[in-house]
Amino acid sequence: MKRHTKAQTIGDYWTIDFDSNPKVMQELEARLRQDPTVLRWTTLKLGSRLMECVEKPVQTEQATFKELKEFRQAIADRSFL
Repeated sequence: MKRHTKAQTIGDYWTIDFDSNPKVMQELEARLRQDPTVLRWTTLKLGSRLMECVEKPVQTEQATFKELKEFRQAIADRSFL
């Protein structure tokens, strides 16, 4: 895959579920588009109301508190927040 004029051969996949308004989503997508470490992203609208999106939890690998803290620090270091 080629992104930001460089060919990429490895990468990671992330899934993040959150509740947001359209203005925040536009800003998030603009920042993802500019970030050279992000190759591809997809935004999905799960429902128009939060309760439509909340169902029985799916068993997935859960991030540890330490991993979340490191992720937040990485974002803060890039001036995303």
